[in-house]
Amino acid sequence: MPDMSKMMGGMNIFFVFMMGAFVRQMPAAVGLYIVTTTLFGVVQQVIQYRPMIKLKWFTKPGTPEIIPG
Repeated sequence: MPDMSKMMGGMNIFFVFMMGAFVRQMPAAVGLYIVTTTLFGVVQQVIQYRPMIKLKWFTKPGTPEIIPG
């Protein structure tokens, strides 16, 4: 559904600015907390899904994907 993809992309951009507006109104510690927890979450996801990420990046297009056990 290409329309849904465009809408989700727009929402991602909108929410970044919306969170920035919220954080600007709050004490600095709240913004620091949001940034650090988001970064830790991204690092955890990368570590957890590292095998699948490697498989996706290093397989040729059109070849069947085999998820390691």
